[in-house]
Amino acid sequence: MTRLVAPRWLIAVVVSTGLRVGGARAAETTTLPPMRAQAADAIDLVQNGGMEDADSKGWRFVDWPPRPETSDRLIAKSIFYSQDIVHSGVTSLCFDHATVGPDRILGLRQFIATDTLAPHDGQRIRISAWIWVASGPPFYEGGVTTRQWGGEQSALLDAKSFSLGGNKGEWHYASTEFTLNLGETRYADLSVNFPATPNQNESPICYVDDIKMEVLREPALSVAPLFGQTVLSPEGELPVVACIREVEFVAGLNKVRWNITDPTGEKAYSEGDAMLPSEKSVLEVPLRELPTGSYGLRIALGKSKGERIHEVLLPFRKADGPFTR
Repeated sequence: MTRLVAPRWLIAVVVSTGLRVGGARAAETTTLPPMRAQAADAIDLVQNGGMEDADSKGWRFVDWPPRPETSDRLIAKSIFYSQDIVHSGVTSLCFDHATVGPDRILGLRQFIATDTLAPHDGQRIRISAWIWVASGPPFYEGGVTTRQWGGEQSALLDAKSFSLGGNKGEWHYASTEFTLNLGETRYADLSVNFPATPNQNESPICYVDDIKMEVLREPALSVAPLFGQTVLSPEGELPVVACIREVEFVAGLNKVRWNITDPTGEKAYSEGDAMLPSEKSVLEVPLRELPTGSYGLRIALGKSKGERIHEVLLPFRKADGPFTR
């Protein structure tokens, strides 16, 4: 039998619903239909992050510290759109330190309005970028920073940074994630900066592409092991936490079909059905007759029994424990 158990945060829900769960049944090895992978569900807040529009007003180029002789034309010779080396699309952005003297920082900056951020307050944000070092030292790096400003004097409220660098002659990726907490934020900015190197004979030239500031929305269905991905005999169940996104749960997508499969999720050894009582539930999947080895737990979400609208595959192992007879 498939059992739903109630941790402390689910006891009241389970008791009040009078939960009824469909029993598991043994099945001969069967071939399952291809998994319906959940589509990426992220919102990019950056304008012209792919560096495809040279006329875009999103980015402002910076030569720092500011100098009286600095002009847009000088910066345009140091930071410019290029088709020479691209990560995706047609163009990337080139930073050429051979055009400036020592102790300089070349960068770009984009302002992000509070109205753009407000709908995503409290959600996870991922900032990422790609870099190609064309010349300079064997390894070169700059930095990516996002800042939140507030108050009458535009005081700095928060900042998140990560290094963006790599070896010459190949694309490198870097990113960071955080939870957006707007508070009194009046506006935010995103900046990418590359410093000059002490050795002027190694003035770096690098290319940057695909800068993103993505809002990471929760997937429609997520599954995680409650105690780990190894079940030791004689334990006979694999407890997992199944989370359904609110919009799907409200729409009635709370039926799950589970299958014990091979690690690829293609061949099924057993199956069962359950109706989840809340957006976050614990499902105990029976494994007592399963031999030791590597497997997958494939869980599908739908409105009716057996329907597969959203699916996930969780790898796990069945192993002999110290009390196995």
